[in-house]
Amino acid sequence: GPLPGNAGARPATNGYVMEVALPWAALGLSPGDGSAYGFAFCISDNDRQGESVQESMVCTHSSRRWQDPTSLGTLVLVER
Repeated sequence: GPLPGNAGARPATNGYVMEVALPWAALGLSPGDGSAYGFAFCISDNDRQGESVQESMVCTHSSRRWQDPTSLGTLVLVER
């Protein structure tokens, strides 16, 4: 099922700013400064209210291939 967390979006000059908060424990991870993870942020579009269908998918990584973890980008955490 879906992970617990919060998400939001707001318009920006060249698109949208997306913010997502997930508890690290839900992912089974203990992050730290310099930790690196395979990552791609993808948005699945569905305009059919009441139906669970995927009409399109847009990802931050142009060569992302479904179910191929080697096609992920790299997310590196930096303590601020």
